[in-house]
Amino acid sequence: DTLSRVVFTGGASIFSFDTISSSSSILSSASVIEHNGVYYWASNGGFLMFNGVIKDIPNDYNNAWFYKNINPTYAQKMFATKMPLWSEIWWCFPKGTSTECDHAIIFNYRENTWYDTPLPGNGRSCGYYEQVFPYPLMTDAGANSSSLYSLWQHEYGLDEVSGVTPTTLAVKSNFRTHQINAITPSQNGPGVDQELSISIVEPDLTQVGDMTVRLFGAANAKMEPVQLGGDKTILDTTTGSQDELPSFTAATRLAQFEFESNTVGGDYQMGKVLVHVEPIDDRHTS
Repeated sequence: DTLSRVVFTGGASIFSFDTISSSSSILSSASVIEHNGVYYWASNGGFLMFNGVIKDIPNDYNNAWFYKNINPTYAQKMFATKMPLWSEIWWCFPKGTSTECDHAIIFNYRENTWYDTPLPGNGRSCGYYEQVFPYPLMTDAGANSSSLYSLWQHEYGLDEVSGVTPTTLAVKSNFRTHQINAITPSQNGPGVDQELSISIVEPDLTQVGDMTVRLFGAANAKMEPVQLGGDKTILDTTTGSQDELPSFTAATRLAQFEFESNTVGGDYQMGKVLVHVEPIDDRHTS
């Protein structure tokens, strides 16, 4: 409940103590990490940093989601690590009913933004950043097929390489966009409430390996989005205009697109992807 600064002074006292704050908290003793002289950690109500004074780290993205989903019984297993290559601080934690760290919440201090990701396999139990070795290391949270615990080298290459006889496997990367719509509510009479007819996606990707795009739709914000139509392939190398533009024949009120790379050696960077949509089916709102 207290953040103190301890200074070695020698003599009879040996150390001097300076209380920085007597109203702080910490979620896990392993959740503290330092980067460039700044200390970061997770408290019981938010993420904090110390660079001479204690400050909250603003998080309008997934702060409430994190505290709602962390397993409080096993919160002490939460640990912090960092990926300076990407300007990221990682907090790996047990999500939901998991008893091991199977998810990570990530702060990007360069972009001043937050995101999160599932952890591979059965999760990670501990990690160490690239200080002793050139790449960050993490340890599996569960035994592998040889009843041993794998030590993984992260942020190296594009694939998973594992096994007594090294086997190369794809690492799946996917994300889903926010919902797009043609809804304009109004307090002065009926607003605009129209479904979207979605036909074509124009990829703008620097990619290695084929990718997949999926369309999800929902009638309202309460409804769980469902996939509309099948998976569409975004080819690494196209043979002409006929396979350059994945097409859909679907209509929905709230639309989302999911992009996925799941091939050996797969990699991608996204530019400005265009989608052909047309408002249809006029409806009234109150």
